[in-house]
Parts: sequence; structure tokens; C-alpha cells
Amino acid sequence: MNKVNSDFTAVIKDEVGVHVLKCKIIDEQYLMFQMLNKTKNILTPVFKIKADFGGLKYVKPNTLQKELERKLSLTQNINRQTLIMYYNQFKLQSLITQYHCKYL
Repeated sequence: MNKVNSDFTAVIKDEVGVHVLKCKIIDEQYLMFQMLNKTKNILTPVFKIKADFGGLKYVKPNTLQKELERKLSLTQNINRQTLIMYYNQFKLQSLITQYHCKYL
């Protein structure tokens, strides 16, 4: 698999190991995201995701919340904390998939 030439990189350590998170901005709303587990030497495929991937939407947003949602949907506001949010969203989706495969 190919490695992403990254615009932003973050490193996170958890119970699974040390992960290097990389993203390459495609346009105003989309980016390419890839994870490398340094402990187990596992490189994930490159995922094309929206900038607000994993962000929770407000049910009835007020003006301040609408502005926050608008900012989260743009790639110009990406930072290392956002990459960690993407990583956590992938972990959550993986757990949900495992649960569905096992119990449903």
C-alpha cells in the first residue's frame, strides 16, 4: 500500500500501540486519511473522508452552533486534534461492526 504524503500528522498512543495519523487535503471539504500502527507495523488503506467526519451534528442548532458546524466542515480548520477525532471515529465504527458481526 502507498503512504500518504501528509499535510498534517499526529501521533497517538493507546492500548493497541503507537499510531501515526496522516492526512492530505484534497479540496475545501475532503481529505485523504491514513493510519500507521508503528507497534504492529500495520498500514491502513487511504480513506477519502469529509472534513467533518465523526463530528456530531446539532439537532436544532442555534447561530453559534451553525457557525461551529460550518467551520468543522472545511479542511482549512484541520489540526492535530481533528486527526485524533478521525482516529477515534474509525475505532468506534470498528467496534460497532464487530458487535454487529458477533451478535446480529
